[in-house]
Amino acid sequence: MGQYGIGALLSTGHAVVVTDRVLFRPGLDFFPIKHGAALLLWPDYSINETVVVFERIRETRRQYKRMS
Repeated sequence: MGQYGIGALLSTGHAVVVTDRVLFRPGLDFFPIKHGAALLLWPDYSINETVVVFERIRETRRQYKRMS
């Protein structure tokens, strides 16, 4: 796993857990299809955002390493 792998896994897992807790509030007795779709789509958006953010951090670190 790369340098940012643990952070990426934690942030993605956190996003999925928070979404699950928001959508499945206590007392909700049914499972609408839109909730299932949200649970499938949210990790995709979260992973994409994580990759973009960590790639920008890597580029910035590389840029500042070359500066005097």
